[in-house]
This record gives sequence, C-alpha cells and structure tokens, in this order.
Amino acid sequence: MTKVLIFDADDTLWENNVRFETVINDYLAWLKHPTLDKTELRAILDDIEHANIPTLGYGSKALLQSLGQMFERLYERPAGPTELAEIADLAR
Repeated sequence: MTKVLIFDADDTLWENNVRFETVINDYLAWLKHPTLDKTELRAILDDIEHANIPTLGYGSKALLQSLGQMFERLYERPAGPTELAEIADLAR
C-alpha cells in the first residue's frame, strides 16, 4: 500500500515567516536578559504564543502582543512607553 503525505500550506505564510523570525531574533537580542540565553528566551516566547493562539490567532498584531507579554513576564512589570515603542519599531 502506498502512503501519501499532503501538505496544504499557504505560500504567503511561508514567505512571511522569514520576517517574523527576523523580528523575533532581533527582539531576543534587544532583551539582553542577564541570565537566559536566546534558546531559553525563545522557549518562553513559544509558550506565550501557543497560549495566545486561541484568542489572538496568528499575525503581526498577535506577535506584538506576545512580545509585550514576554517583556512583562521576564521583568515582572509592564513595558513602559519607550520600551513599547522600541518593540513596535523592531516589529516594523
């Protein structure tokens, strides 16, 4: 019996994923966390994004909100106006 595996992927999502990964990489470098490396930070962001998918879905707005939530979780305070602006600049 032959088995077939079919991927139904929206090519625009694959194309844009490179941009999302660039933003995430830049954000993790911007955080400059004193004790966690990029791999550990990425795992935290992945957990936050996974928890947000049911309510926020996917996309740039959802990512931006997840980045803000990650800042708040790591630094135990909300991001200030300057930090929010810097995060938004990274996402642009």
